[in-house]
Amino acid sequence: MAFQVIANPIAGGGRGKQAGEELLRALQARGLDASLFLTREKGDGGKFAATLGKQNRSAVLVVGGDGSLNEVLNGLSDPSLPLGLLPMGTANVLATELKLPRNAEDLANLVQQNRSIQLDIGLANERRFLLFLGAGMDASIVQRLEQVRKGRLGKLRWTGPILHTALHWPQPRMRVELDSGEVIEGCSQVLVTKARNYAGLMRLPAGISMGEGPFHVLCLHQRGRLAYGLIGLRGLLGRLRPGRDLGYFRADRVEISSDSPLPCQIDGDGAGTTPVSLRRADEKVMLYAPAMISDSI
Repeated sequence: MAFQVIANPIAGGGRGKQAGEELLRALQARGLDASLFLTREKGDGGKFAATLGKQNRSAVLVVGGDGSLNEVLNGLSDPSLPLGLLPMGTANVLATELKLPRNAEDLANLVQQNRSIQLDIGLANERRFLLFLGAGMDASIVQRLEQVRKGRLGKLRWTGPILHTALHWPQPRMRVELDSGEVIEGCSQVLVTKARNYAGLMRLPAGISMGEGPFHVLCLHQRGRLAYGLIGLRGLLGRLRPGRDLGYFRADRVEISSDSPLPCQIDGDGAGTTPVSLRRADEKVMLYAPAMISDSI
């Protein structure tokens, strides 16, 4: 079995290259056939992943954040190819959800032992994702970050985009239609998720799991800064509950629309605008991980 390591050099505050080399050595020390590719700019990981079928690689290990993994997942011609992640991103949501190892030796051990779990793949206008799609306020923040981003990214870099969005305060209004036929009008924020952890800081309502099954759909109706601040505080304290201003639904298919295009984000990266149609893919992904899904929530 041949393993391809794809590393983002600027991940982890510039430690991505070193971590990729450490993972390569750890794999080779275990007698595994492995090679390393270092990205140079956004999009490189996906472009390189698209060539892997021709190079007969049978598993891909990504060194970077949730966005780097998403980029590779979307580049693969065969999304069922086993994947691994050495988390070095800003939020590391997937690693938090699944208790993924944070160092090269531990990930190499998982790979050698062939310990993996199966995850649903979501499709948003046919773009693949594992974690979530957000439309509205959070996507406006991601959009602003991508406009001003230069070089390495850390949690402090989000401060400016958050303040910019708060200052200009968009007033999105969205319509959400579920496969049950239910329609939710006037949403200011929509989150379609498989992960309970959000942005590495907030805990979403209990019951949300990355296990097989429908999407978890959260619809917010808050309009003012104070209301958003309060719901953010509840999330930080792990006390988010469905209620009048927070609708919680489950669906296999979701349609999100708005009167004018609104930004969307997928797994922390910009992902076009509304309208967006979401469904679960027929394929599933195998991810190297130490725990069953039920152990990670």
